[in-house]
Amino acid sequence: MPPGLKPWKSSRSRHSAFSRTAANCASAEEFAFAVTNELRNKLACEQVSLGLVNRRRVRILSISGLDQVNRRSPGVGSLRSAMEECLDADRLIVHPRTGDWSDAHVDGVYPLHRQWHSAAKGDAVASIPLRADGTPIAILSLRSRTDRALTREKMEELYQEGRIVQTN
Repeated sequence: MPPGLKPWKSSRSRHSAFSRTAANCASAEEFAFAVTNELRNKLACEQVSLGLVNRRRVRILSISGLDQVNRRSPGVGSLRSAMEECLDADRLIVHPRTGDWSDAHVDGVYPLHRQWHSAAKGDAVASIPLRADGTPIAILSLRSRTDRALTREKMEELYQEGRIVQTN
């Protein structure tokens, strides 16, 4: 395992950790900042963002490492467009794909992710729809340096985790 990376906890302990984090946060934005910063560290990404779905639009709640989200920033606009592309596609999107993805849950050409990739100076980018009871409720987006590629294995694991979120 690369230095600085921590192994993933079991699914049950991850969900209880998120529940404890949510209980200690005063707002959805505060929770989103806690989650994105934690995932950025665990996944060794440059940036992790979380956007909330509302009527086929995405409102970015958090971008790791930033105190606030300036919705008028060109970078935020590019990110939001990529998140909405993921929402429309209703699937995991990774650009560029390294390794063998031929039988994975990703296919097609996604121009807004390609644009975000270019705006991020060639970093690898990915977006994952998070669901509650089968309906997309949020989009998780990741940006990683090319030397820390977003591997198929890690993306498939995150995609499966995003599919099993359930409401009570």
